[in-house]
Amino acid sequence: MPIGLGEVALSSTADRQTPAGRVHRWIRDQIDAGRGADPEKAADLILALASGKADRLSGRHLCVSQNLEALLARIDEIERDDLHTLRLRTGIDRTRVCST
Repeated sequence: MPIGLGEVALSSTADRQTPAGRVHRWIRDQIDAGRGADPEKAADLILALASGKADRLSGRHLCVSQNLEALLARIDEIERDDLHTLRLRTGIDRTRVCST
């Protein structure tokens, strides 16, 4: 999101070879690629998650760009195949990260 750390990254002049510069560059690249998030949409997702309606997704990585209702419609598959977890696996199509 273009607030907080995202805002710092967008205005950063840190050397691209430093750890801070690499993180800031990655954040800028994500926003430039359209993977940024609107703060209002992020707040809506947080409220929906806090309501308990998506408790079965607990412990899984979600992106603001994902449709929560679509994920919940696939909850059995997500649990069965252990999808949306943060761990290194081999043989997985990494291009599907954060897709709906």
